[in-house]
Amino acid sequence: MGKQLKLFDSTSSGEKSSTSRPQPKSDRIKQLQDQVEYHQHLYYNSQPEINDADFDNLWDELKVLDPNNEVFLKVGADFDTSLNKIRHVIPMNSQAKVTNSDEFTKWAKKMNYKLFITQFKLDGISVELQYVRGKWK
Repeated sequence: MGKQLKLFDSTSSGEKSSTSRPQPKSDRIKQLQDQVEYHQHLYYNSQPEINDADFDNLWDELKVLDPNNEVFLKVGADFDTSLNKIRHVIPMNSQAKVTNSDEFTKWAKKMNYKLFITQFKLDGISVELQYVRGKWK
């Protein structure tokens, strides 16, 4: 008997190997959801096994196949519930993986703001400090 080929290798960008019959869409969605959740857990709680580009490929494929998947509602790690919630003076919106100026322009046109403040950001970290008369609020 010959060796069976995998339809998906978690260390690749999610390309299918050649087989005699395609994988059902629902199976692929479940597989992608499991992979995204697994790699998110490693990213936020341990050591990632794949690079950001490979993770983005998994995420993007799942987004195309199942745009309302529950995995898109769970982003980040648990936060300290002892912190007080406050309203941001300026909204800290996500740029939805914008990686170049053309994508930013397209994203910005969807927003209803006349002014944007953009800054470099470390992956996975966002902080806003508000000062009133030189003192941290």
